[in-house]
Amino acid sequence: MNDFDIILITETWLTSGFYNTELCDDRYDVLRLDRNSKNSTKTSGGGVMLCTKRSLHAQEMAEWTCDGVECTWLTIPASTLASNECIKRELHICIAYIPPDDLQSVRLTAFTDFLLYIFSLHPNDHYIIAGDFNLPHIGWSPTFDPTFLRRGTINLQNAGARFVESCSSLGFSQYNLHKNSSGNILDLIFSDTYIEVSKSCSYLVKEDPSHPCLELKVSELMTPSIKLKKEIRYNFKKANYDKLN
Repeated sequence: MNDFDIILITETWLTSGFYNTELCDDRYDVLRLDRNSKNSTKTSGGGVMLCTKRSLHAQEMAEWTCDGVECTWLTIPASTLASNECIKRELHICIAYIPPDDLQSVRLTAFTDFLLYIFSLHPNDHYIIAGDFNLPHIGWSPTFDPTFLRRGTINLQNAGARFVESCSSLGFSQYNLHKNSSGNILDLIFSDTYIEVSKSCSYLVKEDPSHPCLELKVSELMTPSIKLKKEIRYNFKKANYDKLN
């Protein structure tokens, strides 16, 4: 698993028959939400997972649940982050999967409302909202600006536009510009802080052409602070040279 601080996965296809110890080594805490009757009408597939280094002291936000949506949240305390900000702010991370079915617009609307609610409770913190939202009708320019295309149902177009516009109103930008094999960007990464997104060569599983494996760098928050070593200096001007002789 190399040495990633955080691993985000959608469509895990996991069930209760899989144990967390089978998925990651003991360096990581595992937070996952398998597909169930509360978040999907299907019985297989789906699921989301977050794996975090134990040194980050991530806290599962178990009460942050959105009915009908496969998503899970965690919070990294401000004391763990290596930020130079005067006001210490926590980092909330969400991984979500919204499948392209008949309920997609309903789920996306519910997720948007829930995101706005969470932000209203913690407006001064940092956020990373990532996942497979299945919105191919939205294109993204090199300046991270969206382009809304007339694809899909009107309800989905409206729900997608509201989701993106709501993220923008919260001060979030979408940083993934890497298209999949069909020329679309399905995996979106929103944040209030800059994220460098690149294609990763470190695959945990065989890469899905529709979902390129991505590597995220959030250097403003995750870079460890440098501790200066104490240097011992001798003051020879105060030395007693008579005793030394």
